[in-house]
Amino acid sequence: MLSEEEIDDLLQSRTLYINGEIRWKQKSNQQYFEFRLKVSGCDHDIELVCTKNPLLEKGYSFALLLEGKRIRGFDPDGRHLNRFPKREQIVGIHKHKWTDDYEDSNAYVPNDIPSTEISAAFYAFLNECNIRFDGTFVPPPVFQPGLF
Repeated sequence: MLSEEEIDDLLQSRTLYINGEIRWKQKSNQQYFEFRLKVSGCDHDIELVCTKNPLLEKGYSFALLLEGKRIRGFDPDGRHLNRFPKREQIVGIHKHKWTDDYEDSNAYVPNDIPSTEISAAFYAFLNECNIRFDGTFVPPPVFQPGLF
C-alpha cells in the first residue's frame, strides 16, 4: 500500500482519468444500485465506486479505492464514529481521506460541497481527486414500487 504522501502525490499528478460508461447495477439481494469505474493513468489498481439506495434522496456514497482500500470517500448523509485520536460522532455530510495513522477510519466535515445533488457531487468528488472523466454522469435508476 502506498503511504499517505504517495497517495497525495498520485492524486495531485493530474494524470488520472476515467474513460468508461456509467452502468448502474442492482446488487443481488440488496436494496441498492452500484457502479464501478476503472481509473487509468498510473501503474496502480484504482477504482471509483458509487452506491445508491433508491429509497433515500441522499442515500449514496462515492469511494476511490486503491488496491481495494478506500483512499478517499464522500457520504452526503449518515453517521460516522471516529475512534482515534478521540471519539467523535459525525452526523450528515462527511468525507474520508487515507492517512498513515488511521487509514480510512476517520471522517471529517467538509466545507467545500457545492451541492449534495448526486451528479454535482460526483463531478466535485472527481475534481477534488484530480480525475478527468471523459463520459457523462448517468443518474441512478428511479425507484419503482415492488422492485425490491
